[in-house]
Amino acid sequence: MKHGIRLLLASLIFLLLTTCLRESARSPGETSPASLQALAAPERTITVGSRNCDAASLREAVALVRPGRNEIVLMDSLHTEGGTIIDRDLVLRGFGPEATVLQAAPNPEEADDRVLQVEAGAAVLVRGLTIRHGNAPGPYRSGGGIRNYGDLILENCAVQDNRAVYGAGILNQGVLSLFNCTVAGNRGLPMTAAEQLDATGCTGCGGGIKNEPGGRLTLEGCTVSGNSSLRRGGGLFLSCESTTTLVNCTVSNNSSRRSGGGIHIRGDLEMIHCTVSGNRSGKPGGGVYNLGHLDMTGCILAANERSDFVMGEGGGFYGRGEVGTNAWNLIADGSYASDLGGDPRLGPLKDNGGPTLTHALRRGSPALDVIPLSELRVFVDQRSYPREDQAGDIGAYERP
Repeated sequence: MKHGIRLLLASLIFLLLTTCLRESARSPGETSPASLQALAAPERTITVGSRNCDAASLREAVALVRPGRNEIVLMDSLHTEGGTIIDRDLVLRGFGPEATVLQAAPNPEEADDRVLQVEAGAAVLVRGLTIRHGNAPGPYRSGGGIRNYGDLILENCAVQDNRAVYGAGILNQGVLSLFNCTVAGNRGLPMTAAEQLDATGCTGCGGGIKNEPGGRLTLEGCTVSGNSSLRRGGGLFLSCESTTTLVNCTVSNNSSRRSGGGIHIRGDLEMIHCTVSGNRSGKPGGGVYNLGHLDMTGCILAANERSDFVMGEGGGFYGRGEVGTNAWNLIADGSYASDLGGDPRLGPLKDNGGPTLTHALRRGSPALDVIPLSELRVFVDQRSYPREDQAGDIGAYERP
């Protein structure tokens, strides 16, 4: 008797999930991995969707999370909901950034809140989503797409077209890791008079991401592109007393009105096999503006307006910035000493394979086959393609 009841319940759960999948998911080819996991372990999964799912809203789903049932799957291809606060450990899944969109509003101008906030003490994994159209509320309008105080991992996600004064795409004050993600098209907003009066210290802006004091940030295999700041750090603003690592990343076509069109550094940054190109700023430092500590290995800085690299001139605590490791780099305009200079012959930012956009190296680039195998720090490029077995290329892309 008990066995029959269990079998009936399992059949009902299976029917519910398959109905939810059929009616909510629009791209079967994209949805199969998460769908199969949901079907294989329904006792762990909370489905969110407009029809026949466990919850209609993400907020409701978060409230249902408990130990042993902590995986939320967004079933709708487009889910509109802003201001979700995550205060517990969970996994939030979609079916890929092209197939599953979580947005605060149909466009950012209509939004009255960010998309997600992760609270201190929460450990959260977000996988396979586009997070967009957030507009950070006051005061200190920060983190238009995501504001993180916890331990947050993003995998195969896009954070795009969000708005805020600080950290238009993401503001991080906890531990944040991005793998194979795109941060694009996020835009900094002008400060109000009250915000200008209250702002102190390393306020900056950070069109794509702002890493706050005490924050720890890691990006691997990511592209940060097309973000803008009305102040500093069009792509990334790295505050004093923050720690950041970029591995196999592309920072391209970002802009700021002041310094650091691509990256503005006040904390500690390590860059390994990165390409910083096509960024621009209103003041010198279109590529990288350094007021902190920078370690850089196997990187390309090229074609940035108002210079590829500037060692900042600050006073007091920050000093003038410093560079520690400086090995196997190509700084095209010679704005800072590097092993190589000149035109690296980069292709346009586009899909060259892999999950994120990259700048390919054209034939005849001086960045080709430069780094001896014994000196390589990583053995794949941004696309996860293997680096050559004789000598590696400089930058995020390895030419076959």
